[in-house]
Amino acid sequence: LYARMCRMLANRGLERKPSQTPFEYLEAFPIAEHSVRAAIQPAEELTMLFVRSRYGRDSLSPELAVAAHEALLHFQQLLRHKNIQKKHNG
Repeated sequence: LYARMCRMLANRGLERKPSQTPFEYLEAFPIAEHSVRAAIQPAEELTMLFVRSRYGRDSLSPELAVAAHEALLHFQQLLRHKNIQKKHNG
């Protein structure tokens, strides 16, 4: 789910650098842009759940997996609603 969020952002010109940690990537969001600022909360939640799952001792509980999925859906809705434009090459 976290990778899907990263792909959505990369398609909009906010690509994660290989050297960035998940939290560094989150901090790099252009929060001055109102459209991106609105999507920060679900992005933070998804990032925290990803880090917990990826680097923690335990896998996510079914409840937290549902929370991660809901955060991704909320993030997608905000991207669409706030009309964060995709970056077009060429």
